[in-house]
Amino acid sequence: MAVLAGGAIRRPSRFRYWRQWLTAYVFIAPWLIFLLVFVAGAIVLALYFSFTDYDLLSDPVFVGLKNYQKAFQDESFLHAIRNVATYTAVVVPSQTFIGLVMAAILDRKLPFRRFFRIAWYLPCVASSVVTTLIFMWLFLPDGFINAALNFVGIPIRLNWLGDEATALPSIMFMNIWATAATMMLIFLAAIQDVPGPIYEAAHLDGAGPIRQFFQITIPLMRPAIFLVVLLGTIGCFQLYDQVKIATNGGPNEATLTVTYLIWKQGFRDLNMGYASALGVILFAGIFIISLIQRRVLDVRPDY
Repeated sequence: MAVLAGGAIRRPSRFRYWRQWLTAYVFIAPWLIFLLVFVAGAIVLALYFSFTDYDLLSDPVFVGLKNYQKAFQDESFLHAIRNVATYTAVVVPSQTFIGLVMAAILDRKLPFRRFFRIAWYLPCVASSVVTTLIFMWLFLPDGFINAALNFVGIPIRLNWLGDEATALPSIMFMNIWATAATMMLIFLAAIQDVPGPIYEAAHLDGAGPIRQFFQITIPLMRPAIFLVVLLGTIGCFQLYDQVKIATNGGPNEATLTVTYLIWKQGFRDLNMGYASALGVILFAGIFIISLIQRRVLDVRPDY
């Protein structure tokens, strides 16, 4: 808008307005095309295939809710849900707590603080494939874990990833180690975003560091805590690559997850209709749990 002599306002022409609008959409067109084809299109196709019997080699045959009925009668799927629920119940609180403690430590003015920030974040730099291969070596019967336990006087020679009792806890430990530093960065940014005058006022009122942390820092970090819990939950429900590389869902389905079962049904057994139904159920489960977390965790900070 331009101001003319005498205070009159000249509005941009309709042609100029549409040219600006078109220019903006030309720049975001690649992202929009990707979103429509590979995200929205994939969701619509998965929803359609979930009502069909489809093996990727012949035309889909409509079967209604048969795949959904089969899912809740499938012992493998129910076992995978139990595994994911157990995994989530352990990993999310653990990585949240560890990330929060690490962030609180690194926010203090300690010697070699920059070194520790880099060192603690290094696990997040490596890909999940590399991390899994390293831990597979550590968890071997002759690996570092058993050697360290033997060194401290605990005689053991256990195949951690090959035993039903220890396979899932081993993957839990591996993922907590690999993801806690990412949560630490989110918490560290949230801690440093708390206004300094609030701490100064609390200090004048006699509040010590511990009381300030629990009564000021934690309440003002509610949005960050919700984000960490939400991202952690979604990541746990989507656990696939570590299971595929380390255990293939075994032993005896001890590490079977929903995403691995979807891959197994869709691309190994070519049962794409059933795999699509499992994917829709997984999406609905993540969506509902996210809404529950949003309601339970009050994300409004108290200033």
